[in-house]
Amino acid sequence: MDSAGRYENAIEKIVADMREEFGADLLGMLLGGSVAYGIPCRRSDLDIYVIIRPSWRQRRTVVVGDVEVELFINPVHRIRKEFKDVDHDSTFAMFAQGRILYDPDGVMATLVKEAREVWEQPRPALPPDALPLLRYIPTDVLKDAQDLAETDEVAANYLIFMTLQATLDAYYKIQRRWPVKPKHLLRDLHGHAPDIEQAVRQILSGEGSAEERCVLLSRLVEQVLEPVGGLLGEWESVPEQLPDAETVPEGADES
Repeated sequence: MDSAGRYENAIEKIVADMREEFGADLLGMLLGGSVAYGIPCRRSDLDIYVIIRPSWRQRRTVVVGDVEVELFINPVHRIRKEFKDVDHDSTFAMFAQGRILYDPDGVMATLVKEAREVWEQPRPALPPDALPLLRYIPTDVLKDAQDLAETDEVAANYLIFMTLQATLDAYYKIQRRWPVKPKHLLRDLHGHAPDIEQAVRQILSGEGSAEERCVLLSRLVEQVLEPVGGLLGEWESVPEQLPDAETVPEGADES
């Protein structure tokens, strides 16, 4: 059986199982992830949202044939809450780009419409007071990578990877782009920032010494951070008022 047939058989089985389990309380089902987007890999699983009437939520992993299926069981109000929470961007990304599997009363069509309204807008801009930390993290890890490149190339490689992660996270926030799953990151960059994609591939290729790749990495970090001031030099955080220290009872051991 070809890959598409495996997935469709698994989907058909899961929809039937959920209809049997929840009956009239099953409001809808939606397929998200790589298979829904038409870019599956050989080991891609199925990500399926199951929307139910009762007010409880659960995650399940089941295997149908040789296909792993992730089930995200939620009531409608929880999904809407995640649409408003930028820490759950993967939820509205899946709804905005996913494929409705079951929708007897139009609930899923409504949720998809709401998700697309969010997805089609730029990611919220970072507040000014968040920018120093955004610049600090890749700047600081880059320095550590540069230090290790002189003495321990294997350890430097790990720090180079960490710097790339922090830099690309900063890039997506600065450019107000919604993030993508790591396995699709380079594909996504190829579509809107091929110069950054090429730089990342060159750094990850392992070609050249750790010191040489740190030079390339430094240029990339500077390029990404340039719109918000570049690599972070001298800075200070805003003073933060702390609550008074607790008073130690008289006679208590302060050690």
